[in-house]
Amino acid sequence: MKARYDAIADWYEHEFLAPDDPIGVSASLRTLLGRGSGACLEVGCGTGVHAQTVRSLGFTPLGVDLSAGMLRYAQRRLPIARADAHRCC
Repeated sequence: MKARYDAIADWYEHEFLAPDDPIGVSASLRTLLGRGSGACLEVGCGTGVHAQTVRSLGFTPLGVDLSAGMLRYAQRRLPIARADAHRCC
């Protein structure tokens, strides 16, 4: 199965994601998660760009996404699995 995001994975990784986090995802993760430990599953992890923030809070990030294109990048950042979260529930 080819996911819609497969076609934009390169653009997403190299052009869309800004290094300075302009929409504040890192700050939101810090507020919502706080410090902790144990596994933290990111459903729809995309390229795994937020794994380092999750790790800095003390958690072990794990990622799941349907897009093989996005997971090519994510596998460098966190343990991943290709799965359809919609089918899991």
